[in-house]
Amino acid sequence: MADGTAAILRWEMGREFNRWLVNVLTPPFRVLGFVVGNVYSLLFGWYDKRLGRREQARLEQEVQEHLWFLPAAQCQNRAAQGN
Repeated sequence: MADGTAAILRWEMGREFNRWLVNVLTPPFRVLGFVVGNVYSLLFGWYDKRLGRREQARLEQEVQEHLWFLPAAQCQNRAAQGN
């Protein structure tokens, strides 16, 4: 019986330590993610937008070629709106 109680206490202490560890490590990692994300956006944001536009145009072209039975007016309207 004593071994079972000791195991439960060890589990509870481990659980408390895990909560403490998460509470201690979460704020620095959130700050790090914020900084890295903003630096990435600053350095490569223009390229991401350009690449996204190019890939979107390629996807629309493939849809028009391979799924010709879909209404093409939807793609043309979207392209005219700039989305």
